[in-house]
Amino acid sequence: MKKLILLLIFAFFCQFSLFSQNNKIDSAYLEKEKDGKLLLYFVPHNLIFNGLRLDFDIRMAKSAHWISLAPQIYYREKNDSPDTSQTYYYSDDRDFDNMKGAGLDVCYRYYINGEGTPRGGFMSVGLGYTFYQIQYWNLSWVNVPFGSSTAMMKKWAMQTQDMHQCQLSVFLGINWTHWTKLHWELYGGAAFRYTFMDENVPKNKRFNDYYWDYGYRGVALIAGIRIGVLLK
Repeated sequence: MKKLILLLIFAFFCQFSLFSQNNKIDSAYLEKEKDGKLLLYFVPHNLIFNGLRLDFDIRMAKSAHWISLAPQIYYREKNDSPDTSQTYYYSDDRDFDNMKGAGLDVCYRYYINGEGTPRGGFMSVGLGYTFYQIQYWNLSWVNVPFGSSTAMMKKWAMQTQDMHQCQLSVFLGINWTHWTKLHWELYGGAAFRYTFMDENVPKNKRFNDYYWDYGYRGVALIAGIRIGVLLK
């Protein structure tokens, strides 16, 4: 979370740094922007959460209404093995060994300027779905052969947790276009998230401690930046 806050502060100062330079945009680009139909955005802070996200903003006819499609993928692989002589493995109880996932957010946004030009303030509401599959080592009690019977002992076992996260979000933001012809955006708001998961997997609640966790259930604060280009 600290990395995300630092990233937002950095983006904030970048905005003013760019704005203080020659902010003239040629008239041809301004006309193109007014009739713009498709923008492509990169969302850098998703990298902090082992993800890659691209947003495609599509204009609904020639209006102030836009639809944003945001496909995203997540991946992390360590493939480490625990020391069988240890009674703990992760330094952070919410850590994991392998993770993969994919999702899609669909958002409606309205630019307050009323013209539809992707510039200035906007309001947005969206729905999202993300699937995560997380694997982690867990020290569990298991039955092992002991003479003619069995005995209980603790052994390391790889646990697999599938998570299906649904989200409803509402947020506000502001978009700038600079002489670089890049679209810079800051946004913030709130989201309600509910994650469906297998309740029988040991320590399944380990990913539901904080609102940035993969298995979070509840209301979460959201904030971020987007950097984009006008495609057409």
